[in-house]
Amino acid sequence: MNDATDTQQAIVNLLQQQMGKKPVVEADFDRNILDVFGIAGDDAQEFITAFHKQFNVDMKNFDFSLYFGDEGFLLTFFLLRRKRRFLPLSIRDLATIAQTAEWPAPDEMARQESLRFKNLDRQLLIMNWMALIGLMALVLKWLD
Repeated sequence: MNDATDTQQAIVNLLQQQMGKKPVVEADFDRNILDVFGIAGDDAQEFITAFHKQFNVDMKNFDFSLYFGDEGFLLTFFLLRRKRRFLPLSIRDLATIAQTAEWPAPDEMARQESLRFKNLDRQLLIMNWMALIGLMALVLKWLD
């Protein structure tokens, strides 16, 4: 085994430790870890923290929202059938990052996409709260 293979296996072990002992085959090393492990939200945050600590990676360029989503799905996203696009992040990508010990800076287009979705997320969250308050008012009126 070489350093790259050892690093990749260490990342697989870390992912399995965080997400369960899902079998991983060689073809999964190039797939997005979102697809392979279904990692999001708190689980993704815990994994990234463990990855940073284990490989001593400088995370100054890391933006969580570019790579991972929230733990659950907002009802509005489901109803509108919107699928948020995240930057792909594979086991091989993580191994390269671990070996360089520095998270690469995202390009400007990725940053703009992230900002657009952050603004949309805020708007959808407000809409969800307004819908919930309206529903609660209807229930309270019905109970009277």
